[in-house]
Amino acid sequence: TTLQAQIPASDLSAAGDANVYVVNPEPGGGQTLPVTFRITATNLTPVLTGISPGIATSGGGQFQLTVTGRNFAVNSVVRVNGADRPTTFVNSTTLLAQISAADIANASAANITVFTPTPGGGTTSSGVLFIGKAATTVPATYFAGDTVAPDSIAAIFGAGLATGTQSATTLPLPTSLLNTTVTIRDMSGREQQSPLFFVSPGQINLLIPSNVASGQATIIVKSGDNVVGVGTINVSSINPGLFSANSTGLGTVAGVALRAVGGTNTFEPLYRFEGANLVDVPLDLGPQTNQVFLVIFGSGLRGVSSTAAVKAKVGGVDVPVTFVGPAPGLAGVDQVNLGPLPRSLAGLGAVDIVLTVDNRTTNTVRVNIK
Repeated sequence: TTLQAQIPASDLSAAGDANVYVVNPEPGGGQTLPVTFRITATNLTPVLTGISPGIATSGGGQFQLTVTGRNFAVNSVVRVNGADRPTTFVNSTTLLAQISAADIANASAANITVFTPTPGGGTTSSGVLFIGKAATTVPATYFAGDTVAPDSIAAIFGAGLATGTQSATTLPLPTSLLNTTVTIRDMSGREQQSPLFFVSPGQINLLIPSNVASGQATIIVKSGDNVVGVGTINVSSINPGLFSANSTGLGTVAGVALRAVGGTNTFEPLYRFEGANLVDVPLDLGPQTNQVFLVIFGSGLRGVSSTAAVKAKVGGVDVPVTFVGPAPGLAGVDQVNLGPLPRSLAGLGAVDIVLTVDNRTTNTVRVNIK
C-alpha cells in the first residue's frame, strides 16, 4: 500500500503542478490515475543597493525610477514611503517604478523600499529619494559650466538654501553653517558633507572634497532636517579656472606682481580699491635689469599631470609657467607663477591672460601693463 520515490532537484526547478502516478509492468499491471503534486517557490529576501535618479525636483512631473539590488522576483513591488507603486520586473537585479507627480510635490526625503510577498520574500532596507527645489552648482572661479574638480571651490545657487548669512572663520572649514549642510553623493555611492566657506538664502560657497570620485555627483542641501535644494554636478580631476579681482571671473586677475632686481624680490599690487571701485594699477616692467613675474590665483588646477602641461599666454605671447599647485594656507585656492614677462608687452595696457591646463582652457582674465 506504500511506495517511496526519490525526487531529483531537476524535477523541482520551477513552480507549478506535476502529475504523479504509479505504473505496474506487464503482464497485467497498468497505470494509475494521476495525482497532482504542487511545487511552490520560496521567494528570496530582496536587497536594495541603489536608486536612480537619487534626487527629484519638488513640483516636477512623473518619472521612472530605476531600482537596483538583488533577489528581486516577478511579483516584487517598489514602495514610496510604504505605498506600492506600479513596478516593472526587468530581472532579479533591476526593477522600474513609476513615480507620480504627487510623490514629489513637496520637498522631503522619501523612503524607497522593495517588497516581495510570501512565501519567503520580505521588505528591503530603505534607499532615500531626496526631493527639493532645484539648486545649481558651478565653479566659483567663473560661475559657469557643469564641472568641478576635487579640492576646488564651488558655488551653489538656489532659493531658501539657508536661514541667514554666515561665513566660516576657522580652518579646517566647518561642514555646517547656520545648520545648513551640503552632502555630495559621488559615482561610487559614497556620501560626504562638504566643507563650507559661506551660506546665504541664495548662495553657498563650498569646498569640493578631495576624495570625491570622478563622474556625475548628486548635491543635497539641507537646512536642519529639511531638504532645501537638490542638483547634480560633474566631477573631473581638473577643471581649471582663474579668479578675478572683482569675483566675477572677468576683468583684472586676482594676484600680484613679483619684481626681481639684483637678488631682491618685492611684491606689487595689480589693482586697488578706491572706495567701492576697483581700479587697475598698471604694471611697469621697468628697466632691462628687472625681471617681473605674475603670481595669480585660481581653483581646480592642482590635479594637473605636471607643470609642463600648463601653458600660459599673456597678451597672446607665450610666458613660462614656473609653478602650479595649492596656495599656502588657502583652502581650495591654487597658485600659478608666470614669468618673467617679455618686454614686448610693455605699453600694451590691458592684455588677456589665458592658461591651458592638460589641454583645457581657463576663463580669460587680464592684467594692465604700463
